[in-house]
Amino acid sequence: MSACPEMQSTPPETSARRSAMSLPRVHALILMFAAIVSSACGRSETGATATATAVATSTPAAASTPATPPAHPSQKAAFDPDAEYDKGAALAAARRFAEARQVFEEAARLAPTDGALAAAVAMFGDLAAKRISEDVVQRLFRAGEHANAGRSAEAYADLDEAIRLAPRYARAHGLRGALLLQQGKSAEALEVYDRVLQLDPEFAEGYHNRGAIYSERRQYDAAIRDFTRAIEIQPNFWDAYTNRGSAYLNRGLARDSAQDTQNAVADFTKAHELNPGAFEPLYQRGLLFALAEQWAAAAGDFTAVIERNPGHALATYNRGLALQNQGHDDRAIADYTKAIALDPTDPKPFINRGLLYAKQKSYELAIADADKAAALAPTLVNAYYNKGQALEQMGRPKEAIAEYRTLLDKASPADSALAGLARQRLAAIERSPDR
Repeated sequence: MSACPEMQSTPPETSARRSAMSLPRVHALILMFAAIVSSACGRSETGATATATAVATSTPAAASTPATPPAHPSQKAAFDPDAEYDKGAALAAARRFAEARQVFEEAARLAPTDGALAAAVAMFGDLAAKRISEDVVQRLFRAGEHANAGRSAEAYADLDEAIRLAPRYARAHGLRGALLLQQGKSAEALEVYDRVLQLDPEFAEGYHNRGAIYSERRQYDAAIRDFTRAIEIQPNFWDAYTNRGSAYLNRGLARDSAQDTQNAVADFTKAHELNPGAFEPLYQRGLLFALAEQWAAAAGDFTAVIERNPGHALATYNRGLALQNQGHDDRAIADYTKAIALDPTDPKPFINRGLLYAKQKSYELAIADADKAAALAPTLVNAYYNKGQALEQMGRPKEAIAEYRTLLDKASPADSALAGLARQRLAAIERSPDR
């Protein structure tokens, strides 16, 4: 019998990247990357290899995390690009355009990689060049305020009026597409971005956001073309590098393409070079290193993510997985415990911590973690298998039988390998004279 319960380890989803398009916190949805990572203690004495399941869920729309700028000598508080954007947007919505432009330009100087600030500066450049009117600028920023307050009808009214006043202004149409995406209306948003790029074939943000829609639909060839075009137009577009890397990686997984994997590493690395303060490229690259079982490199990237964002539960969990695969069990347990504290609704850290408790022969703790995982995700059948294994090790075969039978009752076709192991354990217990 295995001294190490079989586990199913699932690396968590990435944080979703959005392209800033002048509306604070109203951004285009980007794909959710999910990787398959092998687990520590993957082979038990039963000869099985641990499997993994990809998980992807979106995160709330949020402004991207820019590089931390150097402190300004006159600053007494930490510089917050999002707060500065909101300040400028409120001034613009109130028609205090000179003050708004000053806020945006100063903030963009301090945070040159922040897409929302760059887009706001570009809009004021369009105003100065008389490509749009003050009424259009006010409507667009006011639409952002309405959208962020959940007043979608008012936001659409302002956007529609801005488009009526400037029917060929691509950014106004693009903002309407961003609002549609925020509401999950990707088909309508795709039509909008097609029109946007007809109006302005050099609009990098339009290509980026259309690429995001293609990525969400798993149309990775089209997504890569659009992200590449965005980069050609705007070579320092670090979001586009990050998201093209995700598209390469997902396509590489689907096609088993080593070249796509290499392209993904290059894109994540380039995005990190362009914006060293952002954690998303490092998180994505860390998942890719984990895919390649380069556990030390993966742990290094996840550590860098945690340093930038200590509350990143997904990076904490994945670093635990990398440490576990390197044999650093106590450090892995510490990471899983921290991940549980950050997100007590995720069953995966319970599964993996329970595995390590069982390895250390702390079977009661292992059973408690299996129970917690099963309560959070009753169809995550490896929780029942792990508990059955721990019960067997404790000399409680009848209780182990109950867990294996529960597993068989709940198993789906995707769980066939683990169901087969459960049947083997049931047969072994039936044959045992100590039953």
